Amino acid sequence: MVSFETCMIGPSSQEHVLKLHESEIHFLEHIKSCVTARANADKEYSKTISSIAARAQRFEPVFKTPIIEVCIYSIYINHQ
Repeated sequence: MVSFETCMIGPSSQEHVLKLHESEIHFLEHIKSCVTARANADKEYSKTISSIAARAQRFEPVFKTPIIEVCIYSIYINHQ
């Protein structure tokens, strides 16, 4: 047998359902802002890593070593 909360029985049940819906909407808005902030942070991180890689590649012919690629690859792997 299914039982309901006592607040869901009677004339106040519609008010409780509306409060529940408002809470769910607030939660989803919070999740949306977190996901948006994460996407922006990832975009900024990507730009920064790309800039660092471009600078490193300018100096690589001077050192004649692939160490820069190894460093960039290890940073990439550690941040996934």
